[in-house]
Amino acid sequence: MHRVVTTAALVLVVALVASACWSRSKDNGAPAASSGEGTSPTPERDIAPATGLKGRIVYSSVQGDLWVVAADGSDRRRLTDSGAGIDYSPTWSPDGKRIAFRTTRGSPSGPDPSNIFIINTDGSGQRQLTPPRGAVAGGLFPAWSPDGSRTGDRFGVNLSSAVSAKGKLRFAAYDGNLNGPVFIDFCRRLLCDTPGPVFLVLDGHPVHRSNAVKAFAASIGGRLRLCFLPGYAPELNPDEWVWKHVKHDRIGRAGVTAPEDLKAKALAALHRLQKLPHLVRSFFRDPNLSYITA
Repeated sequence: MHRVVTTAALVLVVALVASACWSRSKDNGAPAASSGEGTSPTPERDIAPATGLKGRIVYSSVQGDLWVVAADGSDRRRLTDSGAGIDYSPTWSPDGKRIAFRTTRGSPSGPDPSNIFIINTDGSGQRQLTPPRGAVAGGLFPAWSPDGSRTGDRFGVNLSSAVSAKGKLRFAAYDGNLNGPVFIDFCRRLLCDTPGPVFLVLDGHPVHRSNAVKAFAASIGGRLRLCFLPGYAPELNPDEWVWKHVKHDRIGRAGVTAPEDLKAKALAALHRLQKLPHLVRSFFRDPNLSYITA
């Protein structure tokens, strides 16, 4: 991958959370967060570790499989075989016997980041909880009810965000499905923030690659440059850290009672993060994000 180096330009990485689902228990208990304190990545850690009972840790390796290890580093073993997919965002059940996780596996049409699986901690009983995309909305960042009997109801809110290594964060909420006009409106807002060119690093969402978006970028004299991540590569997207912070570290500690409550808390968390550029910059310490330098 080519290194992106710029001085006068703004480099932004965009993420879309379409129908981003949050779980709550049927008895209105708060969901369990799956990560420890803080969100600042370091070169020594793998992706999204989650502390379980009795000092156990489950994490997603750079190869995309889930591993379980004792807190002292002993008894390390692989829990899942993701194959060509990626398993990540694991969370322990309250009794420590099962793990729910997000994965790109489970859809016959190809990689789908919205699928949720569950597995016993001995590696048995793996099954898919969410239907493939297209039937019903999947989920993001699973959470358990307090008694561990279910992963809860799912509420949705549609959001898009863009983040830069300089600590800038821009976001927008929208109703309905993402389409060309909605994304182009988001791009127009980004262009208002800087007099120079804006480089957008995008994932493979069909709207990002649509003719309407390409035509808009071509019509504004090079002010908007579109760059695309290879395939499905969450480890290359710093916005994964943004949503980890919002969903796990902020909303996950408060709980959600209704769709309107989810939207209000998500926007409040994003507004708060927007005022903490040093925290946004810390996301880029992840060695996978070294291709972004400005």
